[in-house]
Amino acid sequence: MQTALSGYPITVEQAVAWGELDPNGHVNNIWYFRYIENARVALYQRIGKYDPEAAGGVTIVVGSIGCRFKSALGFGDTAVTGVRIDAIDEDKFLTSYRVIRKSDEAIVAEAEATLIGYDPQKQGRAAIPEKLRTALEAIRLESRPADRPDARMAGAASLFGDAVPPRQGERFDTILRRRNLVIERIVSSPAIVSRRYEQIQDEWVLMVRGEAVLQVAGKTIALASGDHVFLPAGTPHAVERVSAGAVWLAVHLYPEEDRPV
Repeated sequence: MQTALSGYPITVEQAVAWGELDPNGHVNNIWYFRYIENARVALYQRIGKYDPEAAGGVTIVVGSIGCRFKSALGFGDTAVTGVRIDAIDEDKFLTSYRVIRKSDEAIVAEAEATLIGYDPQKQGRAAIPEKLRTALEAIRLESRPADRPDARMAGAASLFGDAVPPRQGERFDTILRRRNLVIERIVSSPAIVSRRYEQIQDEWVLMVRGEAVLQVAGKTIALASGDHVFLPAGTPHAVERVSAGAVWLAVHLYPEEDRPV
């Protein structure tokens, strides 16, 4: 059975704490990085990073990390964070993370991080020890990259397949990720929390099915099936209302220096 965390072989579950909320009653964005860190520590424990013999004097540090916030978490929710390994190089490996709300499996955040081998004695990059590399490769083989392009090239798929709306908020499914281009399908519940976005990437959005009302740079824009809108990087925007089961297609074009892994 496919779930929102299929292909993420390591998961960590934790309840939202009251102290993680911002004045609006939502989990503050900084706490998502803590959820992601906890999943990364679980990965470290599994590969033996903290075992001196396996690590051979080399540690692993975060070289870069980026996160896209999809929906809101509140008090009483439980966050489940999954991590997978996408690629392994001589001195680094690439990881992807997905944070979901346990109650309805709505995706609330996705992130990517590049992790680098580091020699504290030499204070520089180092090759990942063989024992750690072997453990990483085993996890990579468990990581089913269902939302990467090479997994979909062999066959066609429908935008409406499994387009079940979450209990609240929006569900985000990555259709294609290639260099600095990301294409997502979004399935909406009418019970949304209107949230203002200002993104580093350009975004083009098509309303495939349903209706919605957006606020874009202070203007109200109504979308019906077949309507689309372009949102240049840095444009403030928010979804005010949306019909139940609405299906969107979103195309994100990131700057080369900030492209997702």
